[in-house]
Amino acid sequence: MDIIIASFDSISEVNMDYTITMYLHQYWTDERLSWGTSGPIEEMTLSGEFSQLDVNPINLIFFDN
Repeated sequence: MDIIIASFDSISEVNMDYTITMYLHQYWTDERLSWGTSGPIEEMTLSGEFSQLDVNPINLIFFDN
C-alpha cells in the first residue's frame, strides 16, 4: 500500500482539526482472478459474480481517529 500526503489544509489548533489531501493506492494479488501464462490477454470481461467475491479482511482499510 502506498499513501502520499499531497497537502495539509485548514489547520485549526484551537479545534485540533485539520484537513489533508492524500492519495491511497492499495494492491494485492488474488489467485481467483489469474488467467495463467498462456500469453498476453487482449481483453477481459468480469461478470457480476465478481462483485460477490469475499474480500480478505487484510485488504480492508480502516483509519482510526
